[in-house]
Amino acid sequence: DTGQAAAAGDTVLVCAGTYDTAGVSDEVSYQPVNSGSAGNPIVFRAVGTVTLTLSSNGSAIGSHNADYITWDGFTINDSTDPQFDADGLVHCQDADHLTLTNLRLIGRNEVGLEGNNYAGVFFTTCDFLEISHSTISNFGSGDAGEDENQAGIIGYYNSGDITIEHNEFYECGTGYYNKAQVSTAPPPYDVGETGRSVFRFNLLHNNKQGIRHHRSPYASGHEWLVYQNVFYDHTLAGVVVESFDLGDTDPKRGIYVNNTFVDNGDYGIRILNLAASSGFEIRNNIFSGAQYAVNYAGATYSADRFALDRNQGNGQGTAYGAISTTDYTLANWKTATSEDDNSISTAPTFDNAGADDYHLTSNGQAALTLGRVVYSIGGTNGDTIPAGAYITGSETIGPDAGGATVPDAPTIGTATAGNGQCSVAFTPPGDDGGSTITGYTATST
Repeated sequence: DTGQAAAAGDTVLVCAGTYDTAGVSDEVSYQPVNSGSAGNPIVFRAVGTVTLTLSSNGSAIGSHNADYITWDGFTINDSTDPQFDADGLVHCQDADHLTLTNLRLIGRNEVGLEGNNYAGVFFTTCDFLEISHSTISNFGSGDAGEDENQAGIIGYYNSGDITIEHNEFYECGTGYYNKAQVSTAPPPYDVGETGRSVFRFNLLHNNKQGIRHHRSPYASGHEWLVYQNVFYDHTLAGVVVESFDLGDTDPKRGIYVNNTFVDNGDYGIRILNLAASSGFEIRNNIFSGAQYAVNYAGATYSADRFALDRNQGNGQGTAYGAISTTDYTLANWKTATSEDDNSISTAPTFDNAGADDYHLTSNGQAALTLGRVVYSIGGTNGDTIPAGAYITGSETIGPDAGGATVPDAPTIGTATAGNGQCSVAFTPPGDDGGSTITGYTATST
């Protein structure tokens, strides 16, 4: 009943506990009936630990066709209640202006799920979507063969103006799979209404690959900006860029700036192929450990496919990068590619790499003045900044307490009855006891 369901401007507080309901195939079980509006979203907020389970396959939360919806603070653990299947524990489709924040999403590793788009969050045909301050793990590692189609987040067709920030991804086939941000119809493609999508301040570790970047033909002004993230201890690569057909749907204008890559298997960034004039940029990054900084595996290389500069590569032995199966020192790479003119191969030093703290030490090392601002990330374009994820040194990478919006539980007194009436004291969260709630009646048996 749309008249009785939560409406624009309402906040629904869900008290701590475990809630089970039937799954709905290809739908959201807790589906909002109404849409919110600009400045007045409908907010569903967990109070304490709220765990959602399903008694049959489906997706628990998200939105189909309802706009301006926020889900805040929920836990979904598919490893203890294996009823979820493809297309996300959280599913968002044909809905705009959604916020998913403070979530804890735990998947399960199962061979039968391989190739099924099994994910913590699956979104398609969504604009203005924010995913933040969440921890997403166990989608497609271990026994599932680390399938890249099982991912913490899968972004699918016709979505744009996406913000993914302050999340942690681990033990997944892919942390974030930018899978198919376009339809298969002829161009022009819908890749967002107003501007760029961003992936920033995320912590990605112990996956097969941190990001897999697939079909995304972004136009100028609609770039995919990936900046100030930390990638470490992946079994294959920090980032894998995979062209689909070297045609109109291929990845274009992926901007990888000021990220830190440490010990990511064989590759910091592996580019399987790119079409000509793809406009990729790889700048101000730190690559530390045994992986190649950049591997271009395509059969055809030309300098217009990507631009690289002011990166720091270290620990790759004699090779900084590779084209196909040919390894290059940094000096030879510069000659072969006409890129990385100002990049260096000296070793960075971190505050506490043993504890996975990759802040740069303040010891005059070259990385501190290696970077230059692009796309206004970290200052005014052209300004001198450090390479790597920590531009100021005070950034929080991964979830932080600043994202928490969960209130205290309301206080409900003991009911007293007399003369056919019932009254109960109710103190709203954060209230000093001075509020009065009126207009309610109660019946009792």
